[in-house]
Amino acid sequence: MNENRDLISIIIPVYNVEKYLNRCLESVIAQTYSNIEIILIDDGSSDRSSQICDAFKENDSRIIVIHQKNKGVALSRNIGIERASGLYVTFVDSDDYISPIYVEQLYKTMYSSGKKITACSHCHSPEDLAQVINNEYRIFSSHDAIKEILTEGIISPSPWGKLYHMELFKDICYPDVAIGEDYCTTPRLFYSSCEIAFIDTPLYCYFYNEESITKSSFNPRHLQYFQAAKILNEFLASSCEDLIEYGICRDVNVAMAYYTKMCRDKYNNSEHKRRVLEIIRHNYRPFLKSTYPLKKKIAILGFVFCPDVISFFLR
Repeated sequence: MNENRDLISIIIPVYNVEKYLNRCLESVIAQTYSNIEIILIDDGSSDRSSQICDAFKENDSRIIVIHQKNKGVALSRNIGIERASGLYVTFVDSDDYISPIYVEQLYKTMYSSGKKITACSHCHSPEDLAQVINNEYRIFSSHDAIKEILTEGIISPSPWGKLYHMELFKDICYPDVAIGEDYCTTPRLFYSSCEIAFIDTPLYCYFYNEESITKSSFNPRHLQYFQAAKILNEFLASSCEDLIEYGICRDVNVAMAYYTKMCRDKYNNSEHKRRVLEIIRHNYRPFLKSTYPLKKKIAILGFVFCPDVISFFLR
């Protein structure tokens, strides 16, 4: 194959990550695959993130910076996709970082496998990032890859850690929700690609940012996950009907986690608590038949039949 033949777009939404942004961008510009464009979507940052983006742009002609009022990560990714010129696209979160061979490995695997999506595993420490190209990969059918997502298997729903053929985004975009925009979009991309190639090598380092919405104390935006889940479940019902119960069980698992978070954070909006409990009560029977651990199945009975007792102990 001709090295660096195809242009690859790297889309990075940026919002108030001045503590981590330099590290992220340094890992991106250090890629061994050099035919890249780096699209930074500054999503109305109020810290020094905007200036850091502009400073990197001054020193690397491959970098494009888009400054905008805050629109959220989902719409920022859509804007990056619209602006992208590459035949392929990948995403990086601005508080994460990647191996120098991240793009090259994903691209070579896509080329040799002939698939429209290649994905890799991830790690949580830069010392664990792979540094040597690996020619081994597994092929998953779209059905099996979606099941991995629904059962929290080895394939993550996150947009990062994957290389996509740009044509997949012709009819698919990220919905405007604060949480779960990837959960309801990645399965649809997998379905459109028919098969994906998976490299069980950590090329992406995911950083646990305690300031992110998914790690923060409970707030109403967390409930937008269920908007995304509704989109996905409707898709599963029409395209992968045998997987719908896996989606429902995952929703129940998330609902239990949210109710727990509400109690521990002393969040007392009764309407929001009621809404989460309804999801659990309406769907607990499939959960009891699922492969989730026994202790979670026992816990769900507490949520269904005696939530006040559960609330007392969780506080």
